[in-house]
Amino acid sequence: MKTIDQLSKTEKQLLMLLECAAVDHGGLYQSERTNAEDRKTMDLWRDQGFIEHGRVPSEYLTPIRRVWVRLSVDAENLAQVVRAERAARLWTNRGWITTHEKRLCKSPENAESRHAEEDARI
Repeated sequence: MKTIDQLSKTEKQLLMLLECAAVDHGGLYQSERTNAEDRKTMDLWRDQGFIEHGRVPSEYLTPIRRVWVRLSVDAENLAQVVRAERAARLWTNRGWITTHEKRLCKSPENAESRHAEEDARI
């Protein structure tokens, strides 16, 4: 089983693309969204049993979806770890606050911490 530490940033992005295709589009995705390096990685992953992928027969083609992917259980689980990691990173780097955080900052006892947070963002 692969671990998150074994994946490069590019491989994580590819896994997210494939997971989105599997979940949101029944496994179909646009081949134009992958490059030669991605396809080499996908072939390697296929050989390792991490994913399955291939072309859709011509009579089933849609205007933009011509290839399919199916994730193994290990790939699905790792995709969830990558997604959670990304969500945590984006939350930490957000450029806004919640209404709850704003209410806490307005209370007098939190005034100093509010200024420290604002200074840290600048």
